[in-house]
Amino acid sequence: MNNSSIIDSINYSNKPLILSMADHCLSPLRIVCNKQVIDPERTTKGKTYHIGLRVIAALAMVLAFPVTLPVTLAALAIKWWKKEEWQSALKRNSKSMEPKPKSQEEATPKGTQKGTSLPDKPEEFAECIEKELTCCKHLDPKLSAPTPGSWRAFGKEHNEKNQLFGDYTARITENCAAQSTDWPDHRPLHIQKLGSFSDTDLKIIGITCDYLQIFHNVSINLSNTNLTMEQLKDTFLEKLETDKKNCRTQEEAEKAKNRHNYYTQFLMKDSFPREDGQYGADVACELMRNVLLPEVENDSEKNGQILAFTNKDLFTRQLRNFVFGCGSSDTGIWSNCRFGDPTLGTKAFQTCLLRMMKITTHEFGHMRGLPHCTDYECNIGGYMNLTELDDRPLLFCLQDMAKICYLTHTSLLEQHQKILNFFQKFNTTYQLECDFSKEIQVLKNRISVLSSCAFTGS
Repeated sequence: MNNSSIIDSINYSNKPLILSMADHCLSPLRIVCNKQVIDPERTTKGKTYHIGLRVIAALAMVLAFPVTLPVTLAALAIKWWKKEEWQSALKRNSKSMEPKPKSQEEATPKGTQKGTSLPDKPEEFAECIEKELTCCKHLDPKLSAPTPGSWRAFGKEHNEKNQLFGDYTARITENCAAQSTDWPDHRPLHIQKLGSFSDTDLKIIGITCDYLQIFHNVSINLSNTNLTMEQLKDTFLEKLETDKKNCRTQEEAEKAKNRHNYYTQFLMKDSFPREDGQYGADVACELMRNVLLPEVENDSEKNGQILAFTNKDLFTRQLRNFVFGCGSSDTGIWSNCRFGDPTLGTKAFQTCLLRMMKITTHEFGHMRGLPHCTDYECNIGGYMNLTELDDRPLLFCLQDMAKICYLTHTSLLEQHQKILNFFQKFNTTYQLECDFSKEIQVLKNRISVLSSCAFTGS
């Protein structure tokens, strides 16, 4: 009997009287034959209970055999006689058992329903994010006093202050008005490789880009072409020479000459590279802004952003020793030069990957206008060395996550659910054994609180 008992097969409305009588008479048979009464895959206790029902039903049928046998035969005859009606009823029943697809409203997480929870006006949406932030920001651990030689000591010396959520939204509003840019920020991010990389390096870059896309809610285009720092420099110098030749007036020629002298005699002098082989990260960003960004914007017909990855050691004019990366406005760069050799084993690979994930989301945070966090345990906080980098959490604090959510028009709850999903599926997706239990627990704690206080747009 397939998946339905005799009684199930004739279970439809407006049955004739004789069918209704057969329905009641065959109740013991239903218990015996219908394997869906109790799921046989349940626990041992459930199986015992199932067998007990079958035994009781079988005994009842034996004792009432003279009565049940003719009724059963009559019911089977009626079933055959009403074959077409039975088949149509069976189709209706099976269709009604199919799970109904969730509506768009049901499928959307609480507090993130489009049209109700995500106001279209920036100031109204900022208020909603502020409400989410207010109810959960107590979850972030505060930083202790800075120790000598740490980044926070360096930042304090240079008057580096934390940026509040309201200050960030005001700045974004001002920039949008001044530069005629759109809000939310849906500009694509282009990843450019500057150097030659092993297959292991490329695997790490790919995973890092996937994480960056989820974490920052940004569309990413990974370039298939490789450039070197020298090629970037040569292309830029060729552009300067071309600009000088194409001048139409004396005034234009004078400006082109001054610009050429500025880059060759000042900006790139002893920095691209300098004697120790290091490259100026801020200079690289400036060259990309002039050489690569116009091409990207022409291809996408949108304002673009470029984040470059290199295996060359970097420094800046402010930090002459070294930096892991550099990012500002529409360009950024990061390096794996000091992250170790990922081919030395599983632990070395995971260490390098984790450092890459941290520095990439950190630098792109700067490109989106976030300064260093000086109040909470947060990945957007600065670091002077690998020890500080390794000690930083992989996630942003809630205040800085709120800034990303505001910029991309996403609720804090929804964004944290996306990141949690990434970590929960990480090892299956990439066939790795990385431990993100700490990050998963932090995300679950935040989601628990956000779920109870998420805004509804009212």
